[in-house]
Amino acid sequence: MPRKKLLVICCILVAIFCCSSMVYGSYQVITVQGKQMGLQLPNGYSAGQAYPLIVFLHGRGGSVSANNFTGDAFANFRSKAAARGYVVLVPNYGSDGWINQASEDIVTQSIDLFKSQYNINSQRLCMMGVSMGGGGALVYGARHKEKVAAICDMMGMTDMVKFYNDSLNYHTSIETAYGGSPTQIPSVYSQRSAMNYIDDLKSLPLYISHGTADTIVSQVHSQQLYNALTNAGGSVIFKSVPGIGHDNALIVGQEDAILNFFDASQAAVPEPGSISALLCGLAALTYKKKNGL
Repeated sequence: MPRKKLLVICCILVAIFCCSSMVYGSYQVITVQGKQMGLQLPNGYSAGQAYPLIVFLHGRGGSVSANNFTGDAFANFRSKAAARGYVVLVPNYGSDGWINQASEDIVTQSIDLFKSQYNINSQRLCMMGVSMGGGGALVYGARHKEKVAAICDMMGMTDMVKFYNDSLNYHTSIETAYGGSPTQIPSVYSQRSAMNYIDDLKSLPLYISHGTADTIVSQVHSQQLYNALTNAGGSVIFKSVPGIGHDNALIVGQEDAILNFFDASQAAVPEPGSISALLCGLAALTYKKKNGL
């Protein structure tokens, strides 16, 4: 048998074996070319069909095996995402990375490796994150906006200098990730703060949610980002949830709204100024009106 044909057959057999070992609609930790990542495939996943992708960045202290997405509060979101046909990827980007350059690179590498193994429907993806991961989703989306269709940030920090100054318990963790304090390396803190990417984020659809009782990451972070983006003409939804603190319970009751938001972003991304862009803009306005936003 020709060597090339044998290689093709081997690749097909490996793909069949990998797919047969997957548990569809359930979360699991996999290893792709030596890199660990979390995965949830949609119900009825078929390698012959392309699927939308949500890249989920967990909060500080999380891991691919135990994180916000795997928690009880996210059970309904996991179920609905699987039912709607979303593939979810949780990169192993570190428990204390604070979206520094190393963790940003891990996210990019994980996405690229993941796309080489699973059938994703486009080069555009949905970013989602909680707390450290929320701030990370914003910064990553801004720095890689050519890849990103939409961002959902839940109780994330948007100004790392403010968060550092307000959060004495996290000084060691943040300084270790960045290599120093804000006074020592101000440029690094600036690069890792969403507030410094307004011009980039204003071109992306954003869904931001924050509890009014959050004493870990003040709601001021989300409010100031919303105000800046609105003033810059950005497309942003802000859901302020009364009485909720820094807790995964923030997701409860917002599952459908977030997935509807992601659904709207899955239309082909048009060129700016095109008729398609105008139609997408009208669709976004209709979505906001329908959902009372």
